[in-house]
Amino acid sequence: MDAAFLRHRLLKMSSMVGRVEPVTELAESTALCSVAKSKSKSILVQMMSAAGTGYCFNAKRSRLRDKLVLRKHDPRVNKHVLFFEKRKIRSI
Repeated sequence: MDAAFLRHRLLKMSSMVGRVEPVTELAESTALCSVAKSKSKSILVQMMSAAGTGYCFNAKRSRLRDKLVLRKHDPRVNKHVLFFEKRKIRSI
């Protein structure tokens, strides 16, 4: 939004209330200010096999949740083993 549009909008809103106030520099400076991005709700993490084979896969989990521990199949030892969260890859 440009400053002229905001000035027009502010004058229109103030006339609805019954009083007209001059546009301040604050309204123009907030128009040029950028909006901060919010954090994502989920993250992508790398899951590493507890069998020590080096087999790993990626999983998505909530940012607020504790670290993941899953029991899945490890094809290198052909058994179900525990997989622990090793590191965060990126936010989703």
